[in-house]
Amino acid sequence: MKYLKQRLLSRVCGGSLAVLTVAAMTGMPTAAKAYTFNTSPDWDIELDTNLAYTLGFRAQPQNSLIADNPIQQNNEFKFAKAGDIISNRVDVATELTASYQQKFGFDVSVDGWKDFAYNGGVATNPGEFAPGTPYSALSSSPDGRYGSYTLRNYNVGGELENAFAFGNFSMGGVPVEVKVGRLTEYWGNALFSGGQAISYGQSPVDIIKAVDAPGTEVKDLFLPRGQVTVHAQVLPDLTIGFQYAFEYRYDQLPEGGTFMGIVDPLWIGPQSLEGAGSPPRGTDNTPPNVDGNFGIEALWTPSFLNGTIGFYGRQFDDVAPAGPFAIAVVPTVNYHLAYGTHEHLFGASLDTDIGPVSTGFEASIRQNTALFTVAGGNPVTDPSGTNMAKGNLLNLVANGVYGLTPTPLWQTGSLVGEMAFTHVLAVTHDKAEYNAEGYACSKNGLSPGGEVDGCATTNELNVNVLFDPQWLQVFPGIDLDAPFYVGAGLYGNGQTIPTSGTGNQAGSAVYSAAINALFKQKYDVKLFYQGFTSPTGAITHTPLGKPYYSAGSGQYMWNDKGQVMLVLSTSF
Repeated sequence: MKYLKQRLLSRVCGGSLAVLTVAAMTGMPTAAKAYTFNTSPDWDIELDTNLAYTLGFRAQPQNSLIADNPIQQNNEFKFAKAGDIISNRVDVATELTASYQQKFGFDVSVDGWKDFAYNGGVATNPGEFAPGTPYSALSSSPDGRYGSYTLRNYNVGGELENAFAFGNFSMGGVPVEVKVGRLTEYWGNALFSGGQAISYGQSPVDIIKAVDAPGTEVKDLFLPRGQVTVHAQVLPDLTIGFQYAFEYRYDQLPEGGTFMGIVDPLWIGPQSLEGAGSPPRGTDNTPPNVDGNFGIEALWTPSFLNGTIGFYGRQFDDVAPAGPFAIAVVPTVNYHLAYGTHEHLFGASLDTDIGPVSTGFEASIRQNTALFTVAGGNPVTDPSGTNMAKGNLLNLVANGVYGLTPTPLWQTGSLVGEMAFTHVLAVTHDKAEYNAEGYACSKNGLSPGGEVDGCATTNELNVNVLFDPQWLQVFPGIDLDAPFYVGAGLYGNGQTIPTSGTGNQAGSAVYSAAINALFKQKYDVKLFYQGFTSPTGAITHTPLGKPYYSAGSGQYMWNDKGQVMLVLSTSF
């Protein structure tokens, strides 16, 4: 399947996207059309265009305990009432692929979007926070406008995605594939648990789209980055891979002031920490483009195994910030994001079949990785706001894909499951800033403490399940499927920003249920509901006595953000 096809579907089609990876195994059809140019026999040239329209509605009324929090007001009041349109969006994605004799070629892809729901400005709570102080005075966008970054990602924009050249040739009898340019590279076999995967940090992740489509596979949310990749089949059963990145890009996170924003002042688009006069948005502490981001993999497929064993070693800069924000007092007071550098990963993977189940396993150790650092950092000991808690993590991932056999209830389909476990081996840097039980997140009377308030824990376990039964030719030319997805935290809380959200924290869950119709293998119609739940913590009162949640676990601010989406898409 073409890269842009995957990217577009990951934006609009939710949990059922993961089923595309097992379509061949289960015999399920997928819509994938492209225009082929009839040139000389030596050239294969295809143009793949995908068009989608999304109409979304807020399905739940506001929870005042969320809406009256001064740092949740912009998110809550953008679309304040049940039934409000939260997405009125058109997406178009185009990819041109050309190859000469299957040896050399290039791939270029672009996408563009327009969401009419975001034509207006930033909204605020119409009430008063304190006597004489309206909530609008505490807005993270004092001028009432979205920043350019938010507008580009949510209202109207476009982006160059893939832009690389490739070559396939033989060197000393060894088949070699080389790609140079902007592309994605994905190692390991984790499906949903991107924050714990061997592939973590190989590319930034579009979490904005992940939030809109729970259950989408991590690799289909990867954003391309400038890099060189080499794969050489040195033996019939041994392939060596190499990656070197020369472009740094960070994760795209849900922006403050949007419907699915996490906290109003975060991440890149908002202008102020808490209204005019509070610290303004500063320049983020991001790694340079060329900073020793490289990796090597070895894939062994011995005949006795009926599968593949992989070994991996990587050095990379983190694509997610260490914490919600850091405060700098030098050279000027501001708040910004800080990213970890020179993290190391050593891992192994196994793919094999166990009976009728296609299974995958990963084990990896991440060293010097950025841990969940407390908001603000420590301006006294770190006046430039560059330090962060760091440590070493052990990550284990196991998954399985089962092709459903015909029953009276369905004809075919798939069942996909994955569990991920993380253990903190050591906290090595800035222990006092680690937002975890026994560290900065403790019951001292001044800050919340405990699992329910989002404190990281030594161990964490989560699960993801995607069940997708399918019915073929229900009507002439129409196939139906009904994917149901749930991701839930079973034990403990995540230790990094990417694993501290809903679905990773104990007691939290994200879920979606859909009905999808594919007409003549070309037109998709999908209707789905998605919802979120996370434990809530402490309740605080405004100076006027209004109660609100001041703490919680996972994205508790999404507890009232259930939504219904209708998606129409086609390919040509």
